[in-house]
Amino acid sequence: MIDPNNSYQLECEIKDLDPSENLHDVTITYDNAKGGAYYMENLNAPDEKTDTFQLEVLENTEVTIDSIPDVEVGEIITLTGSGGKIVVQDSSGLSIPLNSGTLTVEDKSGNKNTFGVASTTNCSVNSATGKLEIVDSTAECKIFFKRKGSIEITATYEGKTDTYVGDSTDKTITSVKQSAITAAWEYHDGTNYVSGWPPD
Repeated sequence: MIDPNNSYQLECEIKDLDPSENLHDVTITYDNAKGGAYYMENLNAPDEKTDTFQLEVLENTEVTIDSIPDVEVGEIITLTGSGGKIVVQDSSGLSIPLNSGTLTVEDKSGNKNTFGVASTTNCSVNSATGKLEIVDSTAECKIFFKRKGSIEITATYEGKTDTYVGDSTDKTITSVKQSAITAAWEYHDGTNYVSGWPPD
């Protein structure tokens, strides 16, 4: 093959390399005697030219967002972890703990005031971008929507340079206004909060 710089390249197909055994040492041998009109390096050198390089293999990933029924503004949703709506899996269908690499969820409209989090232990909202950033997709992240409407979200796993490639997916969610707001009266008796209205 001739690249745009008019230099010759050898193209090789390498199969069945296990990502768990990185790095792979790959040896390539080219026989000038069988090369027809093409030669590697010096024609007068030994007929065979051999070289070795290291190849790193990344494993495919898949990000999936399960169907999310209509939710009310402020309603808590478990996004990741046990029973979570978003899962990051490897090519074998196993969940990937994101000990390196972040799972990012964003409102595709660019609205920066869409997400709220119930706990910042495993996820938080980036104040500059409004994007939801999840540290570990196998751990619990609970969120709520701060506005109503049809919200198209995209979840992106940025990958891990020595193991996994990135991936993303989209899903549209309908967030509706709260159907009711209730309040429970309490008063402080000097020591504790007590339900009900204080006595005269």
